[in-house]
Amino acid sequence: MSITTCPLARVWLKMPDCCSVYGCTNRSNREKDKRYFRVPKIILHKGERSLEISKKRREKWIENLSILAKKIESPHARVCSDHFAKGRPSSLYDIEDVDWAPTLNLGYHEVKLKRNLYLKRLETSKFYESKRRSLESIVRRLKRRHVYTTTADKQPETSQELKEENNKTMTTKYPSMPDSIYLHVSTLNLNF
Repeated sequence: MSITTCPLARVWLKMPDCCSVYGCTNRSNREKDKRYFRVPKIILHKGERSLEISKKRREKWIENLSILAKKIESPHARVCSDHFAKGRPSSLYDIEDVDWAPTLNLGYHEVKLKRNLYLKRLETSKFYESKRRSLESIVRRLKRRHVYTTTADKQPETSQELKEENNKTMTTKYPSMPDSIYLHVSTLNLNF
């Protein structure tokens, strides 16, 4: 009796292509209707004109995608059809075409907006922090100089007496306090 061997069937699993554009989440295993294109290489064997144009095109792709050259050198770097007006890049010699390099939905304009909002918030918080610190330092200096005087040693017994006492201390101007500081401190309504 002879033994027959069955050849092993090799199954090649294809890794999904992911778009290299910042913020784009398209993948070939999910979005079946999209096409994925490699970043163009520099053509060396077709003459000087092809060499120059392919260098310019590659530089334009890198500039538009604003990603590092190391990431592009990966054989797995792809750009999906969402980033081209016609859904695919134009030919090498069609320099004037809008799809000569990817131009749509490149993702970095959102980063600039987020960065600008962050810087604006940071600036606003620094402004209010400095304002708060300056008011606190003024109040500390006034406390040290004993500018505030108590009208009575006893505590007010009713809420009406408390309101009257607060009005007295808030309307009393002190000779060593400038008007602008007096207004800021009086709005704080501090009790010493």
